[in-house]
Amino acid sequence: MGVASGLVIAENYSFSLVDIAAPSQGNPTDRQPVPGSLVTLGTGSVLATFASAVETHEPYVDLECWPAEPPYGPGDDPWEVNARETLVVPAGRLTVISGVSGQEAAFKLTIPPGPYQMAVWCRGRADARAARGSYLYGVEHWLVRLWPPTGHRTDPIS
Repeated sequence: MGVASGLVIAENYSFSLVDIAAPSQGNPTDRQPVPGSLVTLGTGSVLATFASAVETHEPYVDLECWPAEPPYGPGDDPWEVNARETLVVPAGRLTVISGVSGQEAAFKLTIPPGPYQMAVWCRGRADARAARGSYLYGVEHWLVRLWPPTGHRTDPIS
């Protein structure tokens, strides 16, 4: 299993999962979440855009890649919202960027290119909304898990 974690910058209520080794199609920060959706799939190097609960802050993100569907969920801690999507990773060098300036997170995760299932959980949204007016660090917590579809087994590179 490959894991990368840390604080990311959310701007304009969003941040995106991108493949920095894939050709970019337009400005990666032009993609905004669909209203009411936790995750909006992207195109080209932008794999997905996540809808944060607060306009500008630094949520904590755990990005995991599993060689097959994880045998268990995100643990016993309560998660407020979740989503599941299917996406294609074109080149396999993943990071997270902020929603407006495109600033990259300090962490990267390298995985084999190809199709993946993605499950996303988020908690701390209500606490983050309640603390508006303060710049928040790690109050909103995201867990993003990727794994190849059934029948495709891959081993994360790092």
